[in-house]
Amino acid sequence: MPRRVPKTGTVTETAGDQRDRVSQEARRRGDKLRQWLAARGLKQSELAVDAGLSEMTISKYVSGATDIAKMRPSAITKLLDAMHVSDTYAWELFEIPEELRATWRSLRTNEMGPPTSSEPTMTYVLETPTQGDWQLPSNTVVTVGTVTTGMEDELVLAQLADRYWIAARAHLPAKCQVLGAFKSAAPFAGAKPH
Repeated sequence: MPRRVPKTGTVTETAGDQRDRVSQEARRRGDKLRQWLAARGLKQSELAVDAGLSEMTISKYVSGATDIAKMRPSAITKLLDAMHVSDTYAWELFEIPEELRATWRSLRTNEMGPPTSSEPTMTYVLETPTQGDWQLPSNTVVTVGTVTTGMEDELVLAQLADRYWIAARAHLPAKCQVLGAFKSAAPFAGAKPH
């Protein structure tokens, strides 16, 4: 279909142009997921099993045949839980547009993100990937709060030499120093906190 040229001399975008732009964005988001998998040495089939999604569904996300930005909240929850990342981290990773972020969310009851309470917190920029129950990439900002006494299954951020763990205290190596109760994680973008 030829493009219409209005009297002003500007070219308008056709429906085909819009589909091409959308499919390019879907492929770019799929590439981001492919890169995320490759950085962790994971296969699409492994992510599918961990997420409780079909391998075909993951394959469609990776190829861009299905746009990650159009996922339903239940699928978002499964995917992000399997990836062990917050909604805000995924927004940045998959370049979810601002106007979609109000609805492109997981169904987690304790949403990850900036703390909303007045509890004292500390923020760390992790220069190396974490180990343990939750694995986050390097250059991630992690917020921690006060550790609850007697809660061995509470998720905490801990450090041993130059390595970090996010895990239940019962799962930490013996000499780890607990830095605080895990509250949130997001991609690092800017100057390091002091």
